[in-house]
Amino acid sequence: MVASEAPAQSTPLVRTAIDQYTPIEAVYRSFDNAQIRQREWAARVGRANCTAITTGPCWAIDLQRWRAIGSPAPGAGVLLGPPYPVDVDPVDFEYVALAQLPEDGAVFRKTVAWVPESQVSNGAALTATWRNEADTGEHTDCDAKGCHIIVYAVPRGAWTAATLNPNQPSPAKAPSASRPASEAPTVDVSDTLLARCYAERINTELGVPQDCVHIATFASNKRWVRVTLGFYGDGSRVSAVVSGPEPPSPDFRLIAARSVTLPRVIAAIEAALRAPPLDLETDIIGNVVRGLSKPKYRVSSVLHPPPTWREVVQTHVVATESGSGPSRAVSVTLDVSVNVNRQNTTGAEDWHLPTDQQLDLYRAAIEDRIAKAMSALCGTATVVDSHTRRCKS
Repeated sequence: MVASEAPAQSTPLVRTAIDQYTPIEAVYRSFDNAQIRQREWAARVGRANCTAITTGPCWAIDLQRWRAIGSPAPGAGVLLGPPYPVDVDPVDFEYVALAQLPEDGAVFRKTVAWVPESQVSNGAALTATWRNEADTGEHTDCDAKGCHIIVYAVPRGAWTAATLNPNQPSPAKAPSASRPASEAPTVDVSDTLLARCYAERINTELGVPQDCVHIATFASNKRWVRVTLGFYGDGSRVSAVVSGPEPPSPDFRLIAARSVTLPRVIAAIEAALRAPPLDLETDIIGNVVRGLSKPKYRVSSVLHPPPTWREVVQTHVVATESGSGPSRAVSVTLDVSVNVNRQNTTGAEDWHLPTDQQLDLYRAAIEDRIAKAMSALCGTATVVDSHTRRCKS
């Protein structure tokens, strides 16, 4: 992981729920498969008898930290040898995997594995750095938009009040006091999990951790790290046209919006997010309005007592326009990320994701404010359905 020149950012500890979780049993199986690949790598190196990139049927390269051997033949690819690169920063090994592949458009896909810390390039130092970042909330891997952050993690849908003290590694088994009895843990994870997430910077504050990937498991007897094992493929050609994911359906839309311009929509959305009861700090990037709760850890204005909840709320509202004249429409899509806490603390064991019902309340509150603000741009609007208004000429 390469640190940028951006100053370190600090945030209170928040134990983050993750989707991409690898159970310890799968970690063991992954290492068994990795050992098979290691033997294959050693055999290929012995047969190749080459130490530099060549134009022959195989090539090998010895980098400062990693070694690789590969072939442009169909069904082959790039096989990395130990010590492995961690699967977090592709900058260095993109040179191996992409720059040296044949120019005929062959497809090669990355393969990851879990291996002991001892088989990772700079493994001990790296895991110590990750744990320090998770403990202190200090983040230096930042860019202009935000920071990659290392967090303690729990599989989504599970919640246990695991201790975060590295000198006391055994987690507590009782559910967090912040979690209602109706939300019992679905998975009991006794190991310490680390994940790498990205937190956007909205104005000067880092938002809710997102896009989290499970990168390390500290078990009782060994530390395991997710690494890049190689790049493999079937030699098929890349299509000249690559289709992206389907665009999301709009959360709210104005139709017959002849005189409603996109700048007016963006200004209305920002005003709605900044006004009570939402009261978010906002910034605008192109056609995206972002909001973050101020102060960051505050009593919730959406989840009404009892009990009293504290919240971190982050929103992304994307505005788009289409058509012209009577068929003109302006639409918005909304993304909401929330962490909640029933205690007046910043302790990681007390902050967690909301329930689905709680998140629905947040979405409904934000959608209501945006719908009212956008409808006002029409002067007079009629209801088409719960997500659509028609502007009257």
